[in-house]
Amino acid sequence: GQFQLSLIALFEFICLVGILVLGLGPLYAAVSYATARILGTFIMFCYLRHTTPWLTPGIRGVRIGIMKRLFMPSIAAMAFPLGNVFNIQGIRIVVGMILGPVAVTTLTTLRTLTRIALILLRSVNTIIQPEMGYAYGLRDMNLMRKLHRRSFQVNLWGSLIVILGLIVFGDLFLIHWTDGKVKMDFTLFALFTAASAINVLWASSLMVSFATNRHTQIAKAFFLINLSGLILAYVFGPKFGLSGVGVIILCIELFMVSFVIQRSIEMTEDSWFKFIAIVKRPPEFLLDVIKEKKYYND
Repeated sequence: GQFQLSLIALFEFICLVGILVLGLGPLYAAVSYATARILGTFIMFCYLRHTTPWLTPGIRGVRIGIMKRLFMPSIAAMAFPLGNVFNIQGIRIVVGMILGPVAVTTLTTLRTLTRIALILLRSVNTIIQPEMGYAYGLRDMNLMRKLHRRSFQVNLWGSLIVILGLIVFGDLFLIHWTDGKVKMDFTLFALFTAASAINVLWASSLMVSFATNRHTQIAKAFFLINLSGLILAYVFGPKFGLSGVGVIILCIELFMVSFVIQRSIEMTEDSWFKFIAIVKRPPEFLLDVIKEKKYYND
């Protein structure tokens, strides 16, 4: 399923690039994007109907008790995209209001650069989530601990590699990407790079709660901390500028990583000592994956 979703996203991107190459406008780009999504979703639906005929749309399998139990977790899940709206779009609007359009261009460009560089690591979460739910369904706490440790380990070391690449090539990439029109703000770039890397780490650890529908408290905290960050950016932005906004964004991520990892360690009945002992080592088990060995056989 994740592979099919990735193919749909790739198809959307190819259609979008094709429209841009032809020199057509944003309306055609939006239509091509929507058409690719509808077509890809329809093909995926047909495939799922073929492979899982027992899973049919309708209300025959509805259980009111299950709906009640899942209602709050489903509402809480919406707090994450809403918090991201505050964190990403809201910050842009606030910066535009208090510092002007030039500051928005700098902020958006540098933040996009640091987030895109780490986007591949976020795909680890889509792989871990169903496995974590499966392990929880079996009440296999040992497997849940290993999945949490291994996913965090991969994202930690992957982030370090990406950060090194950004340090070495970030300025050069920015020059070619913007044709030299956006100047590098190294302080802001460092803050955004750290914030993006930390975001990847706590998003990975979040899968313990999210895959088991026990994410309500984390969702509330995420919503409130991002709303608070938006207010702080508006209040202190005029005095401290873009660097101050960058510090606020970094503090949000630092709070979330400490909060989420603590909850995940408690849920998997792990300890900080054992957790750190695993994740600080390079993920050598990936070599076993390449050799088609099961990574959870230490």
